[in-house]
Amino acid sequence: MNQRVENELRSILNDLEKIGLLENELISDCLKKDGIRIPSLNTRHLTVLLGLLFIGLGYYGFFNAGVLYTEEEKILITRDIPASVGRDNTLYFPAQVQIERDDRYVDRWHWDYGEYGDLNGFIHRFHCDRTVQPLTVTCYRQGEKFKSYNAAIKPLPRSLAFKWSADKSMHYGVLDGESRNHGLWVKFLEDKAIEAELWNNGHQVGLTKLSDSGEWEIQVKVKGFNMPQDPVNAWHKVNDGFFDIEYAKTLMNLEHDTILYASTLGKLIFPHDQSENSRNGNSLKANNISQSNQPATVQVALSSNPWIDWEGKFKEQKRKVVLLQAWYHDDPTYIDGSVPRRGPKIDISSLSNEWVDVFLQNCYRDGRIRMLEYLKLHGYEPIASNGKK
Repeated sequence: MNQRVENELRSILNDLEKIGLLENELISDCLKKDGIRIPSLNTRHLTVLLGLLFIGLGYYGFFNAGVLYTEEEKILITRDIPASVGRDNTLYFPAQVQIERDDRYVDRWHWDYGEYGDLNGFIHRFHCDRTVQPLTVTCYRQGEKFKSYNAAIKPLPRSLAFKWSADKSMHYGVLDGESRNHGLWVKFLEDKAIEAELWNNGHQVGLTKLSDSGEWEIQVKVKGFNMPQDPVNAWHKVNDGFFDIEYAKTLMNLEHDTILYASTLGKLIFPHDQSENSRNGNSLKANNISQSNQPATVQVALSSNPWIDWEGKFKEQKRKVVLLQAWYHDDPTYIDGSVPRRGPKIDISSLSNEWVDVFLQNCYRDGRIRMLEYLKLHGYEPIASNGKK
């Protein structure tokens, strides 16, 4: 292009820009007149794209909120749960609060067992994973009663904790100042100590097991930590200062058909009494307390041996639990001895009249026809304060 012509065109374009016309718009207008289309952003398309973007964001927010809502809905809190017989025919004591999460985890809070025992102001929290076989629960102490759900709640620091399993095993130990496993943990199978673990602020540093010959054999230990030769006798000393003795005594007075507090924890809290019984040739089972027709409370008043007291109370409570199972299933075979795996026949007359009266009323109230027939056959009627006719 001739330089003079180019200069004139540039001068014209500059003048047009001064009055508000842009160079690109003039070029585009000229090309359109010649039938040439210049690609440009379509405002309508832009509006549609923005609309789709906002709709997508809206759906994302809606579904995301829905997921959060669903997760919250999976936490079910129920209050004032009565006693019942649950999985593995296990007695569940009354709970003031029950929390179910994801249809898997269950926390039960207890501070009042009612007729099942006195907690003396202490607060239990049982934690359970329903998917674990056999049924296993861990019990912690809490400093305050349940107020609101808190997934990050920790047990009371420097407190006694235990784990119970339906395979009839029990672990007893303590927690440190940050609620981690600490000190000496002893495992019982039924009422016999078989294993012990040594913990240091959440880290296991030792393990010993009872051999077939009845001797404790150290399996492993970390350098710098001493594994006791006799964990049962050493438990109280090693864990001293990390548990409340009154809480331990409260547990030993809570009798359960499968949680053998008295004959397990009792050996750890009072090892010297147990050793004395062994030296004297006395056996807890040899006392034959279950044959007594008097309530265990009378025996407690008369006996000076705490082991006899606990054994008597345990056997009486176990009979009550079996009766409650019979009531729950409306099935007398739990107590009449006809099914060997359910144990021997229960002598109802060995229980206090007051307790039997309440049991009869409950059977009548809940329509336990088969149980009422069995009880009537043995001389019992559902009439308050009358007991056996």
